[in-house]
Amino acid sequence: MTTMSRGVHAPGRTQCDELEGLFGEQRAILQARLQTLRDTGRAVMSDVRDADEESADLMDLGVSMRVLELGSQVVRGIETALWRRKAGALGVCADCRIRISRRRLEAVPFAERCRDCQLQFQDRSAKWTRSQ
Repeated sequence: MTTMSRGVHAPGRTQCDELEGLFGEQRAILQARLQTLRDTGRAVMSDVRDADEESADLMDLGVSMRVLELGSQVVRGIETALWRRKAGALGVCADCRIRISRRRLEAVPFAERCRDCQLQFQDRSAKWTRSQ
């Protein structure tokens, strides 16, 4: 059941089903990308190439690795959301414990934080990264 109060709500069963479907889809996409990357790597290693081709291949590999990393982050986020659903915390900000807005959950169904807490989290993460 979906409850609503001033623009916030708890995820209903349909949203949870959609989240589970999204998890399956994203996991399959991630596995396919990983297999493509493996296959591409094998083919590149067996070819004879000049420096320009090798440079382009390495750049493509870097982009592919980043896309794979982003996909992995999405899958982990969805997996965490499914765990939070079982714990009864889906749709509640992990930091301030208020309900996450409907608009945010529509944009990011696996959001762990409300918009304000997410911005603070990103700011802290960026500062920590810069200090390393």
